[in-house]
Amino acid sequence: MTRTLAVVDGEHYAPVVRDALAELPYEFVAAYFAGGSEKVVGDDDYGVPVAADFERALAEWNPELVFDLSGEPVLEPAERLRLVSTALALGVAYAGADFRFDPPTLEPFSRPSLAVIGTGKRVGKTAVTGHVARVLSQQRKVVVVAMGRGGPPEPQVIESPPSVEDLVSLSRAGGHAASDYLETAALAGVPTVGCRRCGSGMAGAVATSRTPSTTTTPL
Repeated sequence: MTRTLAVVDGEHYAPVVRDALAELPYEFVAAYFAGGSEKVVGDDDYGVPVAADFERALAEWNPELVFDLSGEPVLEPAERLRLVSTALALGVAYAGADFRFDPPTLEPFSRPSLAVIGTGKRVGKTAVTGHVARVLSQQRKVVVVAMGRGGPPEPQVIESPPSVEDLVSLSRAGGHAASDYLETAALAGVPTVGCRRCGSGMAGAVATSRTPSTTTTPL
């Protein structure tokens, strides 16, 4: 059975939670108490060890899954997604009554790499990428792989910053002259590979892509 950390709260009576843990098809090894006190009566027994710190609970009990038995008002959406993000960053799946998040599948990559991701537009992905590339290129040989909504149909390599004439020519030929990879090449001055993707999941995965996602290793 799957080693699982439960998320519980004081808005449920302990016997109700204890019965749920026994009923669900997981091996619950511990519980994280998310808060709330309305139905806490003192000396509550959930049938498993209870932790007050989510990250420490993940480190101590090393679960494969977090199963959320809490909810509003204890876990508002932002706080719940913070827990989801924390679990996913450590490679742990996070599920609840009608949802599940799994860590994105990453392809192995032999060189040191750094991922800059974001699930929405105008959150600064391209700007941060450009800054990171400029800083790292002072001491390392940097290649940026840009996977954007407006990327080319097939991967395109640009080894030097494009000129205004290059961009005008591309635009007049029907290409997307403001694609992320061109912006990064122009402003960071490093070789850049332009790729295409469609869709963005809440955990950082994409629906389709012209390049596989790679692992992130320390630089």
